[in-house]
Amino acid sequence: MTMRLTIAMITMMSACSLVPAVTSPKARPPVLVVAHRGGAGVAPENTLTAFRKAIRLRADYVEVDVGCSADGHLVVMHDRTVDRTTNGTGDIAKLTLAEIGKLAIRSDRFPDVHERVPTFEAVVRLCRARIGLYIDHKDAPVGEVMRVLDALRFGRKAIVYGSPDRLAEYRRLMPAMAIMPGHPADLAAMDALVSRLHPEAMDGHLLEWTREQVDEAHRRGATVWMDVMGDTDNEAGWQAAVDLGADALQTDYPDRLLSYLRRKKLR
Repeated sequence: MTMRLTIAMITMMSACSLVPAVTSPKARPPVLVVAHRGGAGVAPENTLTAFRKAIRLRADYVEVDVGCSADGHLVVMHDRTVDRTTNGTGDIAKLTLAEIGKLAIRSDRFPDVHERVPTFEAVVRLCRARIGLYIDHKDAPVGEVMRVLDALRFGRKAIVYGSPDRLAEYRRLMPAMAIMPGHPADLAAMDALVSRLHPEAMDGHLLEWTREQVDEAHRRGATVWMDVMGDTDNEAGWQAAVDLGADALQTDYPDRLLSYLRRKKLR
């Protein structure tokens, strides 16, 4: 069986249950919680420690940034360089996996956490059958991402975020994979995205969305996953996103958001 067919079979069932169906406000489904980089407010970002904590908290997804080393291995890091989050320097794309593996995660906020940069494979192994994956595709071969998901039989929910061109490649190579472009500039741009990609979801910060745009996304069959990181990652921001009709919220504080949603009976 080809890799393409195998992955399609694995992801088809999860894509169908990726998000609850959009219903009327009186019967709205639970709001999904996405732990941004694993929950950057509760653990060092993009580390196994962060992803384990999100699993323990029972978040719905972890957001994982995927890049590629000089020798073709997938690593999990947000930036193009290792400078900000490790004790090393240099571009990820110019460092080998062995060189990246020698670096220690550096976090002034969480000095007691001692970890290395995780590979995408290690993160998939950890999350498999435990939590959904929100893959932020930074700079990596689509085929290699597919290979890892297929080899490890990631049978739980997964969705990939990226540029329209990159998502078109996913759609072509792995039709059953759920995809999510960023916030469309206007309704014409939304129509163009839907026509080209038929996305399962659309992303974007809370401050970018209007209620009209959310309603239009829903009418076009896409759920809306709002980012609330930054100054809106608090109760006022979360409620504003809920009031706009968001289906999922991406946060640095999954512990606080989950508690808030439970109090509001949105979980």
